[in-house]
Amino acid sequence: MAMTRPLPNLRRRKRKYRRAIEANVGIRNRYAREITNLINNSNELLIDFVKCELELSEYVGETEVTIAQDANPLSFLKGLAKKVTKKVGEIAATMQARIHSLANWFTGSMTASTTASQVDACKKGGLSEEYIRSLWTGNTINGQYVSPEAAALVPTIIQAQTSLITKLTSDDLQRIQTAIAESLDKGIPLPDLERVLESIKGFNPRRAQLVAMDQANKINISVLRANDISLGLTQAVWIHVPGQYTSRESHIMLDGQGFDLRTGIFDPEVQRNIQCAELPYCRCVYRVGLPEFLPDRVNVGRTGQLDLLTEAQKRKDLTVPKSRSRGKATARSKDTSTQYSLFEATPPREK
Repeated sequence: MAMTRPLPNLRRRKRKYRRAIEANVGIRNRYAREITNLINNSNELLIDFVKCELELSEYVGETEVTIAQDANPLSFLKGLAKKVTKKVGEIAATMQARIHSLANWFTGSMTASTTASQVDACKKGGLSEEYIRSLWTGNTINGQYVSPEAAALVPTIIQAQTSLITKLTSDDLQRIQTAIAESLDKGIPLPDLERVLESIKGFNPRRAQLVAMDQANKINISVLRANDISLGLTQAVWIHVPGQYTSRESHIMLDGQGFDLRTGIFDPEVQRNIQCAELPYCRCVYRVGLPEFLPDRVNVGRTGQLDLLTEAQKRKDLTVPKSRSRGKATARSKDTSTQYSLFEATPPREK
């Protein structure tokens, strides 16, 4: 006769919702500063190279380059353009180690910070740290234990951030290169070229802030979902967070609506299921429903614990708190699968 594993004693309590958890603002702001500094350093390397080439040329004393009348300046400009193109490639390759290091730091810091806040909120909601640790064994990020599902996301997130910063750096180097070429083609006086280079070398810090905010929100929600689903917490309530200037009307109407973290919630504007922070610059978060039945002790065995939470949730339907939204539309949920990761390799454009 097969032996059955005893279930832990259960204590019933009123359904609770864990507080919503937003991305760490300090880490986000530092990421924006680091991106700005890295790209500015890349631009300075290119601009310093061009200045050096001009100083070494015999045309430095010319008030302007007369391409149509003198073949030598024309030859010089063609050679300079080729050197600039080669230098752009060299700078991009040189920055790869620094870019990867920054992506690694940001991903690890956000994952650990989000999980630490999540564990603290779960403990205040009634789940013991012993219980959470029993499900999240053998996985630590920056000293913080995380679920296996969240740990599995980290390499993908690092790669996405590396690609993103690389593209931002390459695009801005290309902007500098284009400005140099256009200035030379127009026959700009060489003494004025340095002033032109100085005026265009800076990366827009506002863009860095937008990118950092968007990526921090995406990592925050992806890690939260992975950790929650690993604990068997799948029923959530959408919390709309207004944008700085505007908000999506559909997200205002979704405020307070219940949905399944595994499938997302239907957004009528995009005509598909979405997750919080999936769309560009979306700041929305969620509150997750905690189990109605809590174990008094931890039962050994990961599968048994997950089954326990799942069955407990099935005993009573999740009651969704009353929506704070004044919209009359109700959210619909379609049975479609949504991956944990919400990342794109390219930065979203500002609206």
